Amino acid sequence: MGKGVFENDTALVRAYLMFEKAELPDYFFKNCSDLKWVLIDDVRNPSSEDYADIKSVGEEALYGCTAMSFEKLKLIDIEYIGKNAFVGLKTASSENISLPNLKFADEGAFGNMSYDSVTFENAEIIKDIPDCNYVVIGSDIKEFSCDETDTIICAYEDSVVDEFCTANGLNFKKYDGKENIFLDVDPVLTGYDYYLDFDAIGFDCTYEWYACNNPDRSDAVLIETTLEDPQKIDPIALFFDDYKENKYTYFYCVATSTENGNVLKIQSQLCKNIFATLKGTDDTFIDFWEGDIFTHSLDNINTLDNIFTVDGDIRVTPSYSTDTEACYGSGTIVEIMNGEDVALTQTIVVYGDINGDGVVDVLDVSRIEKESSGNSEEFSEYVFQAAADIDGSGKIDAVDYQSVVNKALAS
Repeated sequence: MGKGVFENDTALVRAYLMFEKAELPDYFFKNCSDLKWVLIDDVRNPSSEDYADIKSVGEEALYGCTAMSFEKLKLIDIEYIGKNAFVGLKTASSENISLPNLKFADEGAFGNMSYDSVTFENAEIIKDIPDCNYVVIGSDIKEFSCDETDTIICAYEDSVVDEFCTANGLNFKKYDGKENIFLDVDPVLTGYDYYLDFDAIGFDCTYEWYACNNPDRSDAVLIETTLEDPQKIDPIALFFDDYKENKYTYFYCVATSTENGNVLKIQSQLCKNIFATLKGTDDTFIDFWEGDIFTHSLDNINTLDNIFTVDGDIRVTPSYSTDTEACYGSGTIVEIMNGEDVALTQTIVVYGDINGDGVVDVLDVSRIEKESSGNSEEFSEYVFQAAADIDGSGKIDAVDYQSVVNKALAS
């Protein structure tokens, strides 16, 4: 088949081709906007179990195929990518990929390809690179160029890649083909959560995470990640499941790779735990997942010490305050800080303190009496509903009413 055979065929969704060579000629599927699958079988050795890897994609061969993603193509054996070959394709994942047999990539070859990292192990001429965090060029190529980019380009020192990056002010990192290139551990805030990410690229690696309190790592203990990606950990998920304090000061990762029979072990730098240590007292239950601190403590008008102890930087907004005192009752907001950023937010629920004034008294008894008898509207705020539901039954009834009366009498 020649150039542009299916060009502008917007009705084409799936293509099953029998080629002697797994190649897509120039403009072959250009602007086939609904095309989602391209399956190529070797006409000399047809198989129903697997399909041949694509060796070559010509100029604009898949240009404008906006319904297709890179993950639907078998590119592990690709050797040639023509100009603007993949413009318009989507990237469905952010994983690291390797194109070990690619020799030539023309201008605009990768279009919108976007991965965490891409490795070219045996490239000879590269005129375009994907939009990703890292590109690793593991051979001393003959010709290199690309558009202005923030991508970190890893290649041999004094190579044409090094010269091009230096001349054009691009991010260059030395790569000698023997040692892995690593992204460092970095805490990334994601709303009320954060994770640590240590990524080794260039070779496949295994990852082990450790936690310690001493900077010399002498007391390090091995921990297990709960995330699907082994190079990431979520300290909250690891240490807050039992609602106790996060007791470690530092985290670090060890990445291990075996290349050419040599075992490479690289340790990341220490990453300091940004969370303050919150430890509930005997009468306090800290739910780090839902963001609540439940307490039965009565003497909490002017102090938080009887609710929890803290080691770290927190910011507290009292539920009620006057000119002379601050009251830490139901509705008090406790924010755990990472510098000027809020890393985690907790809301205090004092069982029985239904109006948030920091005490359990006749006002609370009067309120819950109406609620438990069905003579009042529902609470407008969750925190006060939770404060009234002392037995945790999900409803406010005579049992909760009696508990509030007992607490009021005891205070």
